[in-house]
Amino acid sequence: MTDTNEKAEAFFAEAKTWKAELAALRKVLKATPLEEAYKWRGPCYTYRGANIAMVAGFKEACTLSFFRGVLLKDP
Repeated sequence: MTDTNEKAEAFFAEAKTWKAELAALRKVLKATPLEEAYKWRGPCYTYRGANIAMVAGFKEACTLSFFRGVLLKDP
């Protein structure tokens, strides 16, 4: 990933909970060819314009969600 999205940058900087965990997820995602965008009030990762994944922090958990996760192979 080459570019950093300013709104996504603010999201991670201002995280009140799960800050270290969200930063770790972001580090993994930045090591891929995905592009970082900001959609639906959170960081969204895209490839060739298609939404792939999002990260979010909630009260009791943080998540890495895949838009079409059902299509992922899980042997």
